[in-house]
Amino acid sequence: ASPPAIGGTAPAAGSFTTVTASSTVTATGAVTGSTANDSIGNVRNIVQQTKSAPYTLVATDNGQCIITNSGVTVPASVFAAGNVVTVYNNSGSTITITQGGGLTLQFAGQSTSTTGNRSLALYGITTILFLSASSAVITGVGMT
Repeated sequence: ASPPAIGGTAPAAGSFTTVTASSTVTATGAVTGSTANDSIGNVRNIVQQTKSAPYTLVATDNGQCIITNSGVTVPASVFAAGNVVTVYNNSGSTITITQGGGLTLQFAGQSTSTTGNRSLALYGITTILFLSASSAVITGVGMT
């Protein structure tokens, strides 16, 4: 038998349950075989979207990988702290990751504060971690 969940009841086989700790977390979905699924699919897979024109990130891109051959703009006031978006440059030339107006896009791992637009080399990959609605950190391979 499963042990009881924190602040709740033991989950039924094959389903999620509500867990209460210092805050309430509600998960909906199902466990089927060895996969856990939510409203957008297998939670162990990163959802991929292909874009073939310049693209501005939107809130529903959270947790996803944007595969593109064009530039990507990272806007302010769209994402919340803890949101993450990955961008893969699926082309043979450099693309620009543009820091949107009102957003501080900090380049991770630099010896001094480095913000602004970034270049992502051919077949490079970058991840953007949002610290707040107006602040994010960007890091990746092939990025300058």
